[in-house]
Amino acid sequence: MTPVKIVLIIHSPEVLQMVLKSLSKQEVEVVTVASNGVEGFNKVMKYSPDVVLLDLDIPAMDGKYVVKNMLAKRFFPIILLGSNTPNGRIAINRALDAGAMNYIKKPIETNRHTFELFQMELIKHVLSCNEPMLTEKKTDKVILNSATNMKENKKRSHSLIVIGTSTGGPRALQNVLTNLPDDFNTPILIVQHMPQGFTKSLAKRLDHLSPMHVKEAEDGEEIKEQTAYIAPGGQHMAIKSIGTKQIVQLTDEPFDCVHRPSVDVLFTSLAHIEQVNKIAVILTGMGKDGSEGVIQLKKHDAQSIIISQSKDSSTVYGMPKAAIETNLVDYTVPLNQVSHTLVQLVKKLGGN
Repeated sequence: MTPVKIVLIIHSPEVLQMVLKSLSKQEVEVVTVASNGVEGFNKVMKYSPDVVLLDLDIPAMDGKYVVKNMLAKRFFPIILLGSNTPNGRIAINRALDAGAMNYIKKPIETNRHTFELFQMELIKHVLSCNEPMLTEKKTDKVILNSATNMKENKKRSHSLIVIGTSTGGPRALQNVLTNLPDDFNTPILIVQHMPQGFTKSLAKRLDHLSPMHVKEAEDGEEIKEQTAYIAPGGQHMAIKSIGTKQIVQLTDEPFDCVHRPSVDVLFTSLAHIEQVNKIAVILTGMGKDGSEGVIQLKKHDAQSIIISQSKDSSTVYGMPKAAIETNLVDYTVPLNQVSHTLVQLVKKLGGN
């Protein structure tokens, strides 16, 4: 296997040594190291690596501007190293908003256990850069994959939309939510793979940008129109019916999921909700979370509509590809057409 070529932009000698130790004996080639933002930008431009590891605690240029300046020149998968503090989370979200692909939390302590967890996360994200990493192309073609005919479907009073995403998700979600019209009423429930503490700031940023109200979901709250709910990091989000209302349910179970929150858990819960139009969207992400949920949606309600982000517009095509491989996806849609497709589907289905 060809080694993943990486440029490290890290100011702290201690953090640098931890990263180098983590990457030793892996299929990774550290091309060069920079200790500040300006030097890092210049070295990335010179060496054109497969991936950039950017510590946000660097001098000379703010991390957000390092990301923006790099991506203005060429697409590079950028993985962030950040601190799990209020200011650290703000910095991470700003850099993600600028186009960084993903992030890893720096451990507060450096004992053996925390180092091993950090090493696992780092290796997983760096090696994932061998998966297809693609930028948006000019195509805006929506592909109908099945013989879905909504004229034959039973009319239902309202609709629910669920979205699952991982790597590249913050940018993709921003694209989808900000391009919805002001009068779009259908509730949206979102699972974005993120740890505890980061989803609230993501929701606040998207709420500021989007015509919909975007919030971190709370256990037991009623699902309302014109609102998008983001599952809190570290908890699964499910939908539960109580009478004629749909309620958010947050839970730690099941414990055996690779991800918490899990797209499969959200989608499967929707599969069991009756008398609602169901639209599920799989956006960019690493792995296959969501594919089992797609199967459950179609199994329990054949009228469920499944949308997968197109390969050419995905940052990482893992999750959309896994959904496509179920042979149950109705529409393959470029990212820049997802919001328009949702609007058209809701209009055809009727209800909210």
